[in-house]
Amino acid sequence: MNSDEYESISRSWEFIERQVESHQSRELSRMRRLAKRAGVSLSSTSQTRFITFLAQLLHARHVVLIGDGLAMEAVSLLPVLPAQGSLVVVDQDLHGISFIRDYFAHQSSQVKAKAFSATVSTYLSHLNTASYDMIVVSGSAMNYRAARLHARELLSAHGVLIYTNVLGTAHQPRFGVTNPADRSAKTVELRKVLSSADSDANLDSSLLSIGTGLLICSNRSVPKPAELKETLDHEHAVVTPVQAQAQHQASQAVIEKARALHHLDEILFAQQEGSAITAQPSEETQILSPASEDSRLASRHSHTASAQEAATARYETVPADADTSGEFEEVSGPMSEDDAEHTSAEHSSTKRTSTEYTSEAQEPDEQTRSIDSLTFVTTQELLKQKRRAQHPSDAALS
Repeated sequence: MNSDEYESISRSWEFIERQVESHQSRELSRMRRLAKRAGVSLSSTSQTRFITFLAQLLHARHVVLIGDGLAMEAVSLLPVLPAQGSLVVVDQDLHGISFIRDYFAHQSSQVKAKAFSATVSTYLSHLNTASYDMIVVSGSAMNYRAARLHARELLSAHGVLIYTNVLGTAHQPRFGVTNPADRSAKTVELRKVLSSADSDANLDSSLLSIGTGLLICSNRSVPKPAELKETLDHEHAVVTPVQAQAQHQASQAVIEKARALHHLDEILFAQQEGSAITAQPSEETQILSPASEDSRLASRHSHTASAQEAATARYETVPADADTSGEFEEVSGPMSEDDAEHTSAEHSSTKRTSTEYTSEAQEPDEQTRSIDSLTFVTTQELLKQKRRAQHPSDAALS
């Protein structure tokens, strides 16, 4: 850059300062004149306007101002902070603190505004962590050092830390970080601030040529690898036509299933209310219904009566003097050849009957088994009654 470019930059800076000063409020202009008469250190008008604008942009609620030269920032920030907010000014310069206290005392605001004359490092150690939306630093080298070591942990999730006069040229244009020969304590500390902002991976920062240099820092919010991958996959996901058709078919299947369940609910509700809606009853419903139960009992009685009649007709053909005790009772004495042949014939007939029954129904159900057992027991009782009636002497002996 040549001398003409440097001169152009100087004229541009002067123009910006006059432009901002001409558009500031009457109250701010009056307080700036009073501060100059009282000998209070002041910053540039462009810096004051930018910090106020940034607080409004971030919707800051709780702000801390550290060091001298920030009297106009305190005056400008108080009207823009929301109700129940807080504004704290900390400095060891009693002259500047007295000026700010007098201004706060004459203001009727819902913002909690306080000014303290204390060591910055001691005061910052008593503040709550992650509670402040903006911290502005100025003044001596100790202020910058205390802010560099402790201020970051006080910032909220979207809070910012602002170092003013970061070039160190305020009130001493020939010195500061731009002069390699300047080894003063403040210049050395400012170089550490700039170096830490560039090398810290957990810090986002921006150096601006506003006033005599502004360094704005904020804690970097680094997402976890899993969260970052999920976010990227969701943002860059591409659905192919095949996938879209499969999703459509799946959604249609879910809709059809829901309709079927809804129709089933309507049928069940109609049956409970005695509606005329009828459905084909299942086999279990037929068995459990009263009409089906009566029909089943009538069928069983009919089957039992038929079995009894068949047994009666079968044994009516037996001669009156025939001895049928061998069919159902054990023989007390030795069996004759005629009795043996008769017993063998009966067993053969029973076996053939069982074989024929098995061939007709290979797998009888439970109802059929119950009816057959009842028929067999009834037949035995009928035979015993008939035998006792024909042979009363045997009945008396038994």
